[in-house]
Amino acid sequence: MSADTATGQGLKPPAATTRDELTQLNRRLLDQEKQTSRRLAQSLHDELGQTLAALRLHWEACRGASAAQRELMDPRIAELIVLANRQVRGVLAELRPPLLDELGLAAAIDNEIQQHPASAGTARIELHAGATAQLQRWPADIEYAVFMVTREALLNAQRHAQARHIHVTLDGADGHLELGVTDDGRGFDPGAGGPHLGLVGMRERALAIGARLRIDGSPGHGTMVALTWEQADEAGADEPHLPD
Repeated sequence: MSADTATGQGLKPPAATTRDELTQLNRRLLDQEKQTSRRLAQSLHDELGQTLAALRLHWEACRGASAAQRELMDPRIAELIVLANRQVRGVLAELRPPLLDELGLAAAIDNEIQQHPASAGTARIELHAGATAQLQRWPADIEYAVFMVTREALLNAQRHAQARHIHVTLDGADGHLELGVTDDGRGFDPGAGGPHLGLVGMRERALAIGARLRIDGSPGHGTMVALTWEQADEAGADEPHLPD
């Protein structure tokens, strides 16, 4: 069927479909960035802002207090300083986990999992990292993109798929990396409606580092996210892999 014929029957030619999909993806990514910025701004204002305001009030009161009063106020000031540091680390962790730079991808993913311990009504998450992958360091942009894909896959499995068990696998060596996230949740229908925002974000991050991303799912049979990255040689450096 020619492009003209397809248009005459109310169907869009492949090029037009691709443009529409890219437009939708860009719009969804912009919405995601706005939501992230709004969430971080609210965290800084509502949490850190109030902590710093309380710290300032206690500090000003302490300056004019007697020695006995200062002794009583010192523990509270110390608590506020600890709380402020924790809140700053929380914001920084959302932007870029400190462990990612300090200890690497495997440690950062493990820490992300530990932040969501299994309890009644929550999914049990298991990480299986190869011996080499636990110590391997990849380029910073690769580690960050893979970590964010992992985080998004875990959030999707917990919030949307209502999974009970989630398995994360990490393997690879220098110049090669494989990530897998599978769950036993309710899955999804790839052909129903537009792409979910979380799936869009994962595909875009994979595309940015030249990785192959495969997302399989079907209603009632869980979801599998598989990412493979291979360091491009100089001859093929200008031909990045597109996600599946």
